[in-house]
Amino acid sequence: MLRFLIFYCPNYELPALISGAYRELKVWLGSLQLERKLPTVKIVERLLYDSPTSSAHDADVIALLLTDLIVTEDTIDSLQHLLYNSIRDKENYISNEDDRALLFAHLPVQQARHSEPSQRYVFLAVAVHRRNVEDVNNDGSIDPTDCFTVPIYLTCKSSRTNEVASHGKAVIVQEVGLHCNDKYIELVLLGATFDEDDEARREQLDTVARLLRARHRHQPDRRMCALLWGDLHHRLVAPLDLTPYLRPVLDDPAAASGAHAKKGHQAPVGT
Repeated sequence: MLRFLIFYCPNYELPALISGAYRELKVWLGSLQLERKLPTVKIVERLLYDSPTSSAHDADVIALLLTDLIVTEDTIDSLQHLLYNSIRDKENYISNEDDRALLFAHLPVQQARHSEPSQRYVFLAVAVHRRNVEDVNNDGSIDPTDCFTVPIYLTCKSSRTNEVASHGKAVIVQEVGLHCNDKYIELVLLGATFDEDDEARREQLDTVARLLRARHRHQPDRRMCALLWGDLHHRLVAPLDLTPYLRPVLDDPAAASGAHAKKGHQAPVGT
């Protein structure tokens, strides 16, 4: 489920970035709040491919954000290579699940919050189609270090209650280097879990802006695009009169019913 998406591209017009001199790039983004449930390859595969309008088929980049993930000795084996094993043409992709610098082997997670008797993690798996990857290390092979410039990291944490313990609201980042038509593009993927508190959420957004401005300032000539999605805890609403013009995000009867508001209620805006 794609809850929200923010596009950031400094100093470059969007049409110039994704068309013209550049081949159009297809980036598939998904997010799920697990709420202590265990994801499976079968479920992730359905999420990737079951939608006729937003399938991950032949995508240049596939990114999956999972929050409230419980990692234990009993579950870790089934979670390793979760995204890669869910991709139908996996031989065409390179996944950050194979980055040797990960906290756990083949499991791209960062600890978000400690809770007894287990620990909660945020998960961001990214797969890049091999047509967008070049041997930048000149070692004669294509591997994750050729497209994932640094390992995933957690940043932009909520300041609320951080004096004693982590609040669990933060942004997980994966930086991706893509080669498109002999041109290099840096894609910054930001999987967000923002605080419900308005002031804390504003501070998180300010920190995201600091991060992106710093990257652009240090490398002003590099082509960069940032995509932020996930749970922003910010619900957009529209008047009842706009109901005929709204459509659900997912191809799901339950989601579709949300677009038909009853009189006196506000209808959710499809994003």
